[in-house]
Order: sequence, then C-alpha cells, then structure tokens
Amino acid sequence: MTRLVEPAAIFLGAFLLFQVQPLMGRFILPWFGGSPSVWTACMLFFQVLLLAGYGYAHWLATSLGGRWQGTLHAAVLAASLAVLPVDRLLVKPASMDQPTVAVLGILTVSVGLPFFLLSATGPLIQRWSRLESPYRLYAYSNAGSLAGLLAYPFVIEPAMALHTQAVVWSTVYGVFALGFAWTAWSEATRVSTPEAVKEPARRRAEWALLAACPSALLVATTNQMSQEIAVSPFLWVVPLAAYLTTFMIVFARPESYRRNAYGVAACVLVPLACVLVARGLRAPLWAHMAAYPAALYVCAMVCHGELVLSRPEPGRLTSFYLSIAAGGALGGAAVALVAPAVFNDYDEYPLALGAACLLLARKTPRILARALILAALIAAVTIGSGGAGATVAKQRNFFGILRVADENGKRLLAHGRVTHGLQFLDVEKRRWPTAYYGPESGIARFMERHPKRQANRPLRAGIVGLGAGTVAAYGRKGDLIRFYEINPEVERFSREYFTYRRDSAATVEVVLGDARRELEREPPAHFDILAIDAFSSDAVPAHLLTLEAAAVYRRHLNPGGLLLFHITNQYLDLAPLIRGLAGSLGMDALHVTSKADEARGVSASLWVVLSPRLSWPAMFAAPLTPAGQTPVVWTDDRISLLKLLK
Repeated sequence: MTRLVEPAAIFLGAFLLFQVQPLMGRFILPWFGGSPSVWTACMLFFQVLLLAGYGYAHWLATSLGGRWQGTLHAAVLAASLAVLPVDRLLVKPASMDQPTVAVLGILTVSVGLPFFLLSATGPLIQRWSRLESPYRLYAYSNAGSLAGLLAYPFVIEPAMALHTQAVVWSTVYGVFALGFAWTAWSEATRVSTPEAVKEPARRRAEWALLAACPSALLVATTNQMSQEIAVSPFLWVVPLAAYLTTFMIVFARPESYRRNAYGVAACVLVPLACVLVARGLRAPLWAHMAAYPAALYVCAMVCHGELVLSRPEPGRLTSFYLSIAAGGALGGAAVALVAPAVFNDYDEYPLALGAACLLLARKTPRILARALILAALIAAVTIGSGGAGATVAKQRNFFGILRVADENGKRLLAHGRVTHGLQFLDVEKRRWPTAYYGPESGIARFMERHPKRQANRPLRAGIVGLGAGTVAAYGRKGDLIRFYEINPEVERFSREYFTYRRDSAATVEVVLGDARRELEREPPAHFDILAIDAFSSDAVPAHLLTLEAAAVYRRHLNPGGLLLFHITNQYLDLAPLIRGLAGSLGMDALHVTSKADEARGVSASLWVVLSPRLSWPAMFAAPLTPAGQTPVVWTDDRISLLKLLK
C-alpha cells in the first residue's frame, strides 16, 4: 500500500464507523422514548463490536500466514454486502421490559457484521503497512472518527432524509468493502509469517486498565452532562469529541503528552468537577458545561498518553490494540450495565475521575503523586453527595435518575437539573396546581374555560407526560384525565410521594409506555384536549413532533378538540416547529405565556394550542407568529435540531 492509500483507507473506514453510530441511534431512539440511555446502550454495543473486530484482526495476524489473512478477510467483506442497506433488517422491539437488551439485539442484527469488519480495518492495515512506525496511522483513524461524528449532526442529518442516509452509507460502505477486499488480498500476501508471540499478561492487563478508565469516564461524563445540563445529542457529541481528540493527539505526536503537566491539570480539574457534582443545581450551568469535558479531556490524555509511552514494537501491534479494545468495552460495560444495578446515582463519574488520578500517581514524582491521591480522595468523598434539599427518594433506571426532595415547605420531583413537578406539603395548599401548570398557564386556561366545562359537561383530556400528576388538580367529577408515561418509576413516584392523582375528583388513568406507540395502538379516545408535555426537560423526543405523530393525535381528538404543546425550553425554540405542524394540519397556532409566581410555586411557562380556525381559544391566547421565523416541518424521515437552536 502506498503512503497515501494507507491513511486514506483508515480515515474512510473510521469515518464510516462513526457515521453509522448516530445513524442507527437516530433510527431506534423513537422506539425507546428518546431516552439518553439509548445512546449509552449504543456506545456499549459499538465498544463490544470494536473489541470483536480487534480480536478478529489479532487472530488473523497471529494464526494465519499473509495469503490466508487476505483471502479470508476479502471473502468476509464480500459476504457483508448481503446485509445492506443497513436499515433493511431493523425491527421494532416487541417488549420494553429489557430496553438495553433490546437495543443491543436490534443493532446486532441490523449493523453488526459491517461494523465488526470496519472495526478490524485499522489494525489490519497497520499490520500490513510498509511504514517503519505504523502507529501514527492510528491518529488518522481517530481523525476519521471525529470527522464522522461531527459531520452527522451538522451536515448529513440536515441534508438527507433518514432512509436516504442509510442508502448512501450502505453504498459508500459497499464500494469501500470491495476496494478493501482487493487491497487485503493483494497486500496481506507480503506478510509471510504470523505476528510475533503475545505480550506478557501483566502488560496486557495494564494496557486494558489504561483504556478502561477513560472509556468508563466517557460514558459517565455523558450521563452526568445529560443530568446536569440537558439531554441533547449536541451535548453527547462534546465528550466523545474530547475523548477521540486525545487519541488523535498522542498517537500523531507522542511527545505532546507531558506527564507532569497533565498531572497538575488533573489535580485542579478533578476536584473542581467533583465540587460541581456535589453542588448540583446550585452551581451555574456554564460551570458544568466547561468543567466536565475539560476533566474528561485531561484524564483521557493521561491514560492515552501512558498507553502510547508503553506501546510495543510494530510486530506486536494487534495485541496492543486488542488490549485497548478490551479495556474500552470493559469500561463501557461497567457504566452501562454494572453501575445502574449498583448505584442509584451517577456515582461512577467521581469513581472514574479518581481512578485516572491513581493510575497516574504511580508514575509521577512524590509531591505530585500525593496531590493526585488527594484529588482521588476528594472524588471518593463526592459519592452520594449530589442534590439539594432533604432527599425523600431516589431511583435510577434506563430513563435516568429521579429524585424526590423536600425543600422550603415543598416536595419536588426532579430529573437532573429539571423540576418535573412540585407540591406544597401544607395540607391547605397541597391541591394548588404548581410548576408549569399554574392557574394562568395554557393548560389551565383551556381546561377551566372549555365550553364543556361552562356547560357542566364532563371533559376528556389526554396528557403526554405525567410528572407529579399536577394536571389532575383541574379534574372535576365526571371528567377523564388519562396520562401517558414512558418511565414506570415516574408513575410510582407520583403515586407514592404526591397526592394530585388521588385528590382529584376526576377519573385518573395512567398508560405506561411511549405515548405515540400507545396512541397508535388505541382506538380513538375522543379527547376534548390532548396535551403534549414531554419537552420541558430540554430533551426533545423528536418522534412526538413529526407530521406522522400529529396525524395520530388528531385521530384521538373530538371535532373541535384542542391539541396543546408545552414548549418551555432553555436551549431550543420549538415555536417554528409547532407553526409548521399547524399549517400542515390546517389549524391555527396560538400561544399562552404565563409568569412565575414563587409564592404559589408556579414557574414561567409557554404553551401553544392548535385549534380549528375561528374557534374559541382565540379569546384566551395570542397568535403564534414570531417575527422573522420560518415554519419548520419534521417528518419521521427528516429531523434536524439546528434550525431550532436559540
């Protein structure tokens, strides 16, 4: 292979590898309610497949001669074309009882073989390379990974429909696979003997440990940022980009890693990140956004820098890469599978920070080593210290961490930085509707002033998103209020720690499962009001805002029924999207803005109502016509958040 072909092939293989990750995540995210844990499960899958690919490359290099290496790999690459395009084998899960297992199964069937083979590309090309030091090629691999990661949300997703993305990716992969099959057959024949004997077990264990720590920290940082900042794909990219950048730097220029300098940086950033974890909601948002990626970057540089310093001679490189992949999979599994079963908070985050400090402390001067050990102790003390107020209950599951806390005479239900509901503990005030559902909010106006309410007739309301169940406070005798909630722990918490549901005079029902999926299954519910309230956590379950979803909602509305959207959001302006839905449905879009009232526990809110033209809501709301904003329309096949960023 020429000096140009080798880096180009490695770059393209890694680019395809990191394009298919967000592509497949985009396909399956709606099936699991838009939960950030889908991304965690996807990362675990890809780390395990990366290990399998590196193991396959190591087996080829150590067990077979060059001609057989090339022949076998070319044959498997050709066989992988049978599973294209990659979305052809996607099947929705029949059950949500084990969502992580379901995600892993879907990805294995649909994209397992191509991803497995792409994973083996880098180590095999480096093994067959004529370069004196092929390790520099690993920097091209990580550069391709970073390019693929950044290109998806900013170039690919806005420009192409989802199925088109799958077809284009599959086509490029097919061309790459055929080209690399020929290259493998021709170039591997130069390698006459298998790779040298394996490294000692102790050395391979050290490589795996140095790879496991930043891998675990990557997933833990993503979880922590989702909790303290926002559940947003844009934020998921930030820690992964920092992680890949460290690989790229240390393998391209090993001399750029300065052990003592990064040790000092870790002594500063690790305690800072841990203090922010302990302060939680009381710390400013910008501090969380800056400190978490910075701490990840420094700790990953430490571990990856030590990896580069301990790399073997090129004749044994597949053993080295196999150990790195094993550590990466181990770290990802520890956070995705073990931590949720052991911890009820994201305690793996300070643990991973502390572990990075201890790994470096063994190799630094005594004074710096002591400082690193102190930083690790600070991280250990942080465990279990997050959150404000007196914690009443806390639970972690696939959908995140829920916490009930009593503070200043109120009981709060929180998910990360976001309050999903609150109730006064005073018996005389506990029936007050609070948070985003105060007396002047959009949901209150249209339930209390609905023509059926004025005529003393029962009202039927569907609410997507349960929270503490606050909307039930507006129910009257004869009314039906049906909540749709994907997280079973939210249902339990609202029932056990809040009284809105049992205090309501209405008949209150809760349907567990993804709202769109459940509404698609149900016969028409004849709702007078259907409120979509799943966006206040700054996570946007995009499948609830497409034209296809709106058609499902409309099927469940009575003639003249109202479709409400709660679009209070810190980072996204959803108004253009709701206007686009209104135009497509031939309905008016009006908005209701309400102010905060701390004395009554009410938060500022923005509700939008879609109603038939010239209907009664115009009496209580203003037209939604933001100046200079073009309506945006999403479909199940084409979604992009870029135009909605504030």
